[in-house]
Amino acid sequence: MSKVRLLVEGKYDDSTVKAILDRLEIPHNSFEIKPCDGVPNLLKTLGVAAKNFAGPLAVLCDADDDPVKRWNEICKAASNNRLDLPPALPPEGLIHNQPGNLKFACWIMPDNQSPGALESHLLDSITTQIDLKRKEAAENFVLSTRPDFNFAIRQKSTLRVWFAVQDDPIWVPSFAIKHAQILPALSPEDPFIKWLSSLPSLL
Repeated sequence: MSKVRLLVEGKYDDSTVKAILDRLEIPHNSFEIKPCDGVPNLLKTLGVAAKNFAGPLAVLCDADDDPVKRWNEICKAASNNRLDLPPALPPEGLIHNQPGNLKFACWIMPDNQSPGALESHLLDSITTQIDLKRKEAAENFVLSTRPDFNFAIRQKSTLRVWFAVQDDPIWVPSFAIKHAQILPALSPEDPFIKWLSSLPSLL
């Protein structure tokens, strides 16, 4: 059975994506999710897969400090005669599904346009008054104790502090997603949810 090979940065991203798929009731057997142990290894894996892999291929990774740089790195790694990628990643993410070409999809967290990470997207889903207060406190704590952190690392740290100060501390983000403690509403109009939900269409 053909599957979409989805390259992600690490095991954290793997479990997070699987938790979202479960909430969306999308079967895991549509995907082969491959944690790559960091961006450098993801780019190397992408370069090999773009040349040799016959099935649909997708990438989910963080922008960190520079989404344009990250997209350029992905384009360079994936460059081959089966792909004609746009100069800029569309805000709605990329679904490249043209006959005769490698089927390819890409999303750069948080929104294909901004610095940040998967954690940025998760933090943006926090809406209740008490959790927003805890988020603000977590942001202030991280900024005051580690002013040397760049934006993406601050976001990652802020989410972990926010998890730790819950009434029932959360240590696994996938558990929080599964029980709607974070990403409480998975709207089909959310651009990332729409992109992820559309990946099986590449099959």
